[in-house]
Amino acid sequence: MTLPRMASSHYGAFWQTCLPPAEWTEATDAPPLPEQFESFEDPPTWVFPQVLLKFGPAGPGRAQIRSADGERIIQLQPNRFIYNWQRRSGEYPSYEGVYRGFETYFSQFEEFVRGRNLGSILPNQWEINYVNRIDPGPLWETPADWHKVIPGLLSPPPSSLPFTSGGLSGEWHYDLPGKQGRVHIAIGQGATDAHGAKSSLVLRTTVRGPVGEAGIRDWQAGFEIGHRAAGSAFTALTSSEAQHEWERMP
Repeated sequence: MTLPRMASSHYGAFWQTCLPPAEWTEATDAPPLPEQFESFEDPPTWVFPQVLLKFGPAGPGRAQIRSADGERIIQLQPNRFIYNWQRRSGEYPSYEGVYRGFETYFSQFEEFVRGRNLGSILPNQWEINYVNRIDPGPLWETPADWHKVIPGLLSPPPSSLPFTSGGLSGEWHYDLPGKQGRVHIAIGQGATDAHGAKSSLVLRTTVRGPVGEAGIRDWQAGFEIGHRAAGSAFTALTSSEAQHEWERMP
């Protein structure tokens, strides 16, 4: 999905003309997210993270439109439409509820693009993300204890090691059967509070897959695949104690 005629002014127009003003109250600018398009026909080659510097004509960045309660975000850029839910104070929504929100606002965005003659939206990839955080406590005190939380990825450090772990991060990648998509697992430390005084263990699960023939509205099946794959990965890789802790979190 790429809309070369889309400009930054269209972000504001979509916000002001298509979204209820009492429900969507804030819009901010952000740098565009890098291209994350994947091919699922051939096995990818993974390399160490690199610093990449690109030069090119300046284009529209990314708009982040937030709901009044701060829990929902619509993000727009010429090659992406993103619908996020992030917890503030309410209960966790169901997957079905989040998907309905995506369908509603993506349909409105499609109508806006057609009405402004900005081009044709032809999705070429779906993506679903889950971010789980767990603070230090009963399960872990230092990153050296993370194997108790994610035993499917990490093993205990050797007792002969003459020093302790001060930090840890890593990535794992798995192909779904039948070239249906790919699962990416990343772990690291993240700030628990706004001041960065505390750190939490962050487990990020990203699943991407192909949409199919251009123009075919079949991403619902893809999202279902991604939802099931993310749930299976979480259950298989984390300990039963960690799963109970995440369920218990208010």
